[in-house]
Amino acid sequence: MSVFTTFFKRLPLESTPQFHMFSMTHFITLIVSIAIIYTVYKYSGKLKEWKYEKILRYTLGIMMIYTNVNLWQYSYYLGQEWYHYLPIATCGYATFFGGLTLLTKNKVLFKLTFFWGFGAVLSLLGPTMLEGPLKYHYYQFFFRHIGIIVIPFYMMNVYDYKIVREDWKLFFYVTISLTFGSTIINLIVNKPDELNMFYTMQPVITGTPLNTLYEVSRWVYVAFWIPFAALLGYLYGLPFYQKKEPLLK
Repeated sequence: MSVFTTFFKRLPLESTPQFHMFSMTHFITLIVSIAIIYTVYKYSGKLKEWKYEKILRYTLGIMMIYTNVNLWQYSYYLGQEWYHYLPIATCGYATFFGGLTLLTKNKVLFKLTFFWGFGAVLSLLGPTMLEGPLKYHYYQFFFRHIGIIVIPFYMMNVYDYKIVREDWKLFFYVTISLTFGSTIINLIVNKPDELNMFYTMQPVITGTPLNTLYEVSRWVYVAFWIPFAALLGYLYGLPFYQKKEPLLK
């Protein structure tokens, strides 16, 4: 098997992980990720007048959407059940919505992608994946989650999009609806180790206070996790909320 083929081949699900949280690889990746996010946040406004800005925006948008297609291809290759094609959590929706934001400049998609950025931050801090730097999926994982965070910053700086405090309500209603629907599917499939959309079946990472609540009861855990996640979304927006512009009389 060639080096090229090996690079793009995913590890089997039962494989020993190449990537470990809080390893040196993880810390280096976090530093690089923070540098990219800061650069886009601070300097992307300089692209306002760049004549190739539209090409860049379309290219990144298509790349973000393709990452979802690539994951579907992987599920098809493994012959997985239908539910493996569904987004696990907000990041799966945000990569698609973020890509569409870049392609269409839709402000509703922009707002949802912005608030779902808190989930991408958590994923960068606590990634759950097998592949390390010698595999394509490692780079795809971090490209997807960095993209979720920086796309709203890009639209703010290049197109003057704004987030106001009231936009959190859109995030809440859409996210709680997706969570409710996903939980029903979780319960129907009833395979927590295979399907744990929006993490309502069990905590995604072990060794956290959420596990203590889960040991008491799954529903005690869920009753805490859902409001807590909504609060995180609100707090994530605090540095960026702007005053709502008054309506013209």
